[in-house]
Amino acid sequence: QQQQQGETQPSPNTTSSQRKAADLPIPLDASGRVPADKTHMLATKEYIDAFREAMQGNPDSEAVVSNGEVLTVRVPKPFDGSTRIVWQFCTEDLDIAFGVDFETKGEDGAVTSETVLPIMRINANTQVVTGSHTATTAGTWLLRFDNSYSYFRSKTIFYRVVCYNI
Repeated sequence: QQQQQGETQPSPNTTSSQRKAADLPIPLDASGRVPADKTHMLATKEYIDAFREAMQGNPDSEAVVSNGEVLTVRVPKPFDGSTRIVWQFCTEDLDIAFGVDFETKGEDGAVTSETVLPIMRINANTQVVTGSHTATTAGTWLLRFDNSYSYFRSKTIFYRVVCYNI
């Protein structure tokens, strides 16, 4: 399997945050699922704290979703053939709604969107949420962090996305 740049072995020029992120394991099996015996790990205080620390301060891995807003992270499919995207995220505090769409462009230029994971509220402050999706066609994944239901509180999210050529 090939990994997307940034998830390879750390080079001497990488930041300590990037090295920490690369050293933090993503507990997935060959089918892109979290094995049942590893799900508990994602909810341990040690893993959550290590994940937050590894992502903190990196503008590509930390963001604030303002109250009443939706943040969409667009991830173009980087490889031809089958590509698996893996996402992980948690919040600093409180819940956030999350969903994933996959957008494709037809030959006529029309854009269509498929819901991969419907938007739902998740207690992402008590676990590192991990998921994946495999696509075979060219397109773009849209990871949506939805805080539109919150009138008063912004949410800080810590996340990473890795793409594998499979």
